[in-house]
Amino acid sequence: MGVTSSSSKGIADELNMRSDQFPWEKIVYTNLEDRPEKQRIYFRATMEAAVDGLWRELDALLPPKVGESSTDQPKEGDTEKDDELLVERLCEFMKGGDCKESFKTLEDCVKESGSVLKCTKQLPMLIKCVDAHSDYYKPIIALGESTVEQLAKDVKAFVLSQKEPAARDD
Repeated sequence: MGVTSSSSKGIADELNMRSDQFPWEKIVYTNLEDRPEKQRIYFRATMEAAVDGLWRELDALLPPKVGESSTDQPKEGDTEKDDELLVERLCEFMKGGDCKESFKTLEDCVKESGSVLKCTKQLPMLIKCVDAHSDYYKPIIALGESTVEQLAKDVKAFVLSQKEPAARDD
């Protein structure tokens, strides 16, 4: 399941949707190798920036427990340990709600396959469960929505910037 068209119009149309209709599957499962090099570079950089922002927000949302992370200056390798601790805190939070079974199923799939992108049945199931239990998962939903909104704005701005030079050439 992927977007095979390299048409900028198609992406812009997809991004012109409400966040609850956002075609996350089309963005996540897009084969970037089918796109022109300039788009591939931009999309990768945009995704990396979105992921970095998401990690920072998750860290603020799920702060370390006392003694879990050093307050000293980071040392070589500490970032990786901090990332692992953040993943543990996120897993603990996800398993603390009514979607623990859906989350565990996704977690098992990721461990087995090595990638969340290969868990095409489990991820939508978890998303539906989280939506159904939005009272508990509200902070995670809000964070996901804001990340997707920012990503959509960034991609839309890029798509529009690609159209402008072509319009001037006419």
